[in-house]
Amino acid sequence: MDDTVTFDVEGMTCASCALRIERVLGKQEGVDEAVVNFAGQEARARVGNGVDLADLQAAISRIGYEITPIEDRTQRVPPAERYAEDARYQRRNVVLAAVLTVPVMVLSMLGPDTAWSRTVQAVLTTIVVFGLGAQFHAATIKQLRGFSPAMDTLVTVGTITAWAYSMWALLAGEPVYFETAAMITTLILLGRYFEARAKGRASRAVTKLLELSARQARVIRGNDTIIPRGDSVIKPGDHVVAIALPDAVSTVEKTFS
Repeated sequence: MDDTVTFDVEGMTCASCALRIERVLGKQEGVDEAVVNFAGQEARARVGNGVDLADLQAAISRIGYEITPIEDRTQRVPPAERYAEDARYQRRNVVLAAVLTVPVMVLSMLGPDTAWSRTVQAVLTTIVVFGLGAQFHAATIKQLRGFSPAMDTLVTVGTITAWAYSMWALLAGEPVYFETAAMITTLILLGRYFEARAKGRASRAVTKLLELSARQARVIRGNDTIIPRGDSVIKPGDHVVAIALPDAVSTVEKTFS
């Protein structure tokens, strides 16, 4: 008999990550079906008897992601809270990156083309690219180990290429382009911040919607009112009142024919 296992997923940064995990998980022996929810940061797999969950975790780890079976959903941090924490983290990063990037932009466009100006640009850009942008490069390393490049890989290639060329140009006396690497990193961080905020709002909206589900139902048969329990079956002619909220503000009534 098949069982459905839910996993907590770490490391997803875009929808393509979710599709990759879903594809790899679904191809594992003993897995009949796999679905990955990018917004909820979780995966569900229908597995047969005898399937070792550690093997599934190892398969996903090889492509740069981590999955952990959820044994108690009540102890899992709600997605809305996780996204709120991520939004705060990304906001801090983007603010610091902007503070460092603005001087680089000003020096590159309006400042003097001198050795000290280039050196300041190099130092500030290095902090932005490899300090505040470290999350992109860490994800890229995992993705390349699993031969599964994604969006983070493009960010890493673009920023490090611009930084590396500019470092060579700094020593060779050629024009530098540090502002390109710094600006790309800052803009991507800004996008991550907006993304985390949007996911958080969507998660809260879904949570509130789920809270409107029926909490209690009453079946009216003639003059009798029955609260369905266990194997109670609704019969034709029954009048059902479903109470969605604890204070009975919202109710749904329907007569089954």
